[in-house]
Amino acid sequence: MRRLCAVLALLLNLGFAVPYCGWCSWAVAQGPFIQSAERLEREKNFAAAARAYGEAIKIVGRDKQVDKAKLGQLYFKRGYCYQRSGASEEAVLDLERSVSLGHRGKHLERYLGEAYLNTSQFDKAIEVINEGIKKSTGKDQKRLYTFYALRAGAYKGKGDDERQLADLTRAVECCDKPARLLKERAIYFEWHKQWQKAIADFDAIEAIEPLTASGLNSRARCKMELKRYAEAVKDYSRSIALEPKKAGLYVARAKAYRLCGKPDLADADLKVVQSLGEDFELEIGKRNRKRSEGKTPADGKK
Repeated sequence: MRRLCAVLALLLNLGFAVPYCGWCSWAVAQGPFIQSAERLEREKNFAAAARAYGEAIKIVGRDKQVDKAKLGQLYFKRGYCYQRSGASEEAVLDLERSVSLGHRGKHLERYLGEAYLNTSQFDKAIEVINEGIKKSTGKDQKRLYTFYALRAGAYKGKGDDERQLADLTRAVECCDKPARLLKERAIYFEWHKQWQKAIADFDAIEAIEPLTASGLNSRARCKMELKRYAEAVKDYSRSIALEPKKAGLYVARAKAYRLCGKPDLADADLKVVQSLGEDFELEIGKRNRKRSEGKTPADGKK
């Protein structure tokens, strides 16, 4: 049987019309292409996996007697691989074909919604994600928080701040380890100048895992806005310990030191800036004239 399938695959690839049943077309594709694609997918070689699924689709798609749901499954798998390899437009086409062929996999709404989101088709993303939420049970919290996080992204794309925040909050409540979601919500609060709420979310992240330099910078900026300068100095210092060659951090801390009444420490930080080869404006906090890496964390939204 393996030899027969190999011969049929060769003839099909050469363009010969070979009559065979739907089972046989699937068997021909299963050996050299589907199994190979599944292996590549497990290895996270998604671009190569998409190509292998494409070969299987060519073989199975030529068979008029094939089960359309099986063909739809192949389109879904290739669409998933396209999505994971960054080819979102191709993913949309394949996942839509999958739906039209009757495939109704558990993760279809998630990946199609994600593909729509990545191609800025926000209304379609919301529609598909809403279907996914309806199918999810209260016990399936991981599935729900994924949908809420995706829909928050779609609402962000539409400029609907109120719904974006509501979905971010739902996602946080559904997630066991919501550090990433908390950071996204903290950035939302920071962008909307809700400084204390942003700080609260950064504090919540820190209770789960250490803050990154970026998180420390953002929290320090929020504390600066609330005139909690001594606390901001501590966060800038921790950030500097993680990224000691970023001149903008020293500039930001220098500003905090001056506002704390510690001009000597502020001057010491500015000397570090000069030693790093930066050329900032004399007024602490403005951006580097040379536009090098020294962007001041306290300068607006990152």
